Amino acid sequence: MKRNVSKALRLWPAAIGLLFLLTLGGCDLLNSDNGSGTADAVTVRTVSGGERFYLAVMTDNTLWGWGMNQSGQLGTGDTYVSAPTLLMSEVLTASAGREHTMILKTDGTLWATGDGGYGQLGTGRSEDESAPVQIMTDVESVAAGYYHTAILKTDGTLWLTGRGNDGQLGTGNTSHVSTPVQIMTDVESVSAGHNHTMIVKTDGTLWTMGYNAYGQLGTGDTTQRNSPVQIMADVKSVSAGYQQSLIIKGDNSLYVTGKNDYGQLGTGSAGETNDVLTPVLLTDKVSKVFAGYYYSLFLKTDGSLWAMGENSYGQLCTGDTEDRTVPVKVLTGIRSVAPGFDETTLVKSDGRVYRAGILNTYVIEPVKIDSGVTEAFAGGSHSLYLKTGGVLWAFGNNSYGQLGTGDRVTTITPVEIMAGVESVAPGGYHTLIRQNDGRLLVTGSNYNGELGTGDTEIPTSSVQVMSDVSYASSRYDHSLMVKTDGTLWATGSNYFGQFGNGNTTTVSTPLQVMTGVSRVEAGNGSTFIIKTDGTLWASGWNSYGKLGNGNTSNLSTPVQIMTDVSQVSCGYSHTVILKTDGTLWATGFNYYGQLGTGDSTNHTTPVQIMADVQTVSAGGSFTMILKTDGTLWATGSNTSGQLGIGDIENTPRILSPVQVMAGVSGVSAGSGHTLVVKTDGTLWAMGYNGSGQAGVEFCEPLPVMVSGF
Repeated sequence: MKRNVSKALRLWPAAIGLLFLLTLGGCDLLNSDNGSGTADAVTVRTVSGGERFYLAVMTDNTLWGWGMNQSGQLGTGDTYVSAPTLLMSEVLTASAGREHTMILKTDGTLWATGDGGYGQLGTGRSEDESAPVQIMTDVESVAAGYYHTAILKTDGTLWLTGRGNDGQLGTGNTSHVSTPVQIMTDVESVSAGHNHTMIVKTDGTLWTMGYNAYGQLGTGDTTQRNSPVQIMADVKSVSAGYQQSLIIKGDNSLYVTGKNDYGQLGTGSAGETNDVLTPVLLTDKVSKVFAGYYYSLFLKTDGSLWAMGENSYGQLCTGDTEDRTVPVKVLTGIRSVAPGFDETTLVKSDGRVYRAGILNTYVIEPVKIDSGVTEAFAGGSHSLYLKTGGVLWAFGNNSYGQLGTGDRVTTITPVEIMAGVESVAPGGYHTLIRQNDGRLLVTGSNYNGELGTGDTEIPTSSVQVMSDVSYASSRYDHSLMVKTDGTLWATGSNYFGQFGNGNTTTVSTPLQVMTGVSRVEAGNGSTFIIKTDGTLWASGWNSYGKLGNGNTSNLSTPVQIMTDVSQVSCGYSHTVILKTDGTLWATGFNYYGQLGTGDSTNHTTPVQIMADVQTVSAGGSFTMILKTDGTLWATGSNTSGQLGIGDIENTPRILSPVQVMAGVSGVSAGSGHTLVVKTDGTLWAMGYNGSGQAGVEFCEPLPVMVSGF
């Protein structure tokens, strides 16, 4: 059972009272080693995270944070913090709600910052705080739920504050509270879920309150409780998730109750009719439990980590995206765990932090892939690059053999393909490889004859189709080749007349269509030709005016667009043009700001965007611009993090170019991901990573640099 992708960005910090969520997104290793190599090196002790912001308490009791700060949840005064920043010292624990943070210092004082709209900060008012303010003294522990907070004092009294509409505060009514109110005495521990609360008393009895539509309170019915009700005895610890609850009894047996539509209870069934209203025994020898949104995890007494429930983004750390309705063993040597909405963070026994889930699907900040790289080429969902000496490497989607490995096995780890390569032109699901001697090799999808092999069969390995090729381009389902004699050849789909030969006949063998050509660019159903005299010509699909001729009519015969052109690059429905004087021009669809004009107005003729541009690469609905000073600029859609600015929640699109990196020598934009080559020869990737094209592993430790610790 898979959820609609539109839910993907609604991150849920469930079980945050356990203080373990740092999520950045598939089991990537965050190296927190301070480089000392000593046994007492400072490492991460506990992690916590809310909706797109993250907290880490180190072994030296310092608190660090990064991510979204729109409600002041990091207390830094900024709206976004891109790298771990020191927030406070002498901190024992920190717990993150949706957009609020509760901080317990070593002296027992409790501090709060961020969203206070429902009184969840406990300040006595329903207002946000942009910096931590002291709330209480003599505090033992704190658990921040979605919009409410539970506070356990050293005398065993339990206090709650915040949103109470579902009875989660246990006050006997559904009123919100902005000043903590005492609910119970003799409390051992507490866990705050989405809108229900679970309490373990010192005598081992379990009490619950709040929303109960799915049986998460364990009362045997679905009636909401506005006051705590006793459920079980001999309970050791609990975890309240989104709408499910996990309970460890004194003999280390695990009981589960609540919502089970994705198998998050691990009972072997899933679906809307498989909710559990009364706690049932699941397994034994369990030491810790962690309830997430639609999934759950637990640690056994032997240190092994087990997972169950939804796995659409690899959040179970199983190495795949299949849901599990029964617990599966996934890792060992785990110190702590934090499940979220679609991601999981794990702290191993050595203090290193691993991450799994959705934010490995969206790599929102550049990740280093390799070194010794000279050029990179981003395809639809696969990536290729050249290393020194013309050696070709590739990673990402290989479902059609587009990587040239001789098989159809998708790989996140770069693999060496061949030597003697001059350049590469990746399409959506196929690849053109130009050798140093001018031979053109092709591999991958061939449904429209885009490989030029004379048929539509998908080859089992790279095959040669032409010789004496000086330039090649392929973007979607047609391919273009310029030979050393200046002739232009085309193969594949000609549905929109993109060959420019006056008809719309698709071919599977390269067809000569023009002479006097210097360079060519294949777009989505369109073709752009730079002739030897520097004039730019266009033909094919003209959606939103991307051909730049002043209208939106398709063309089966090329028309001249501009003069003095050195490069052109095509997105899905927009085109960017670099002139010989270094000015950058753009035309076509502009809803996401991919033209960089400062607005979202479409253009049917090229408009000037920037000057001093060295090269440009158009992605699906975004544009990456490399200036002559080596700075990289980006504009357009950022829904997958492809711009590399570190934020997709508040900046799903950028209307004017913004600088994202310096010291860059090359860039290539794919459908939803970007590859960047820096002047030191390192290769970096960001953006959509659903097939591993951004180079981030799922559940295999891959070092990722997180500066600031």
